[in-house]
Amino acid sequence: MCRDLLADGEEINYNGVSGPLDFTESGEPGIASIEVYGYDSEGTLSTIEVVESAPTE
Repeated sequence: MCRDLLADGEEINYNGVSGPLDFTESGEPGIASIEVYGYDSEGTLSTIEVVESAPTE
């Protein structure tokens, strides 16, 4: 159980469906990213840009 690991001083590495998630000391997400999608003239979906926020402390 994560609670027991945290109590023992273990660092938990959060990785989920959306990708890795790093927290600040106050427990807030440290970085956010937004992926911008678009369609080409043939209707194929693709990533146009990935925008990432600056790390917070």
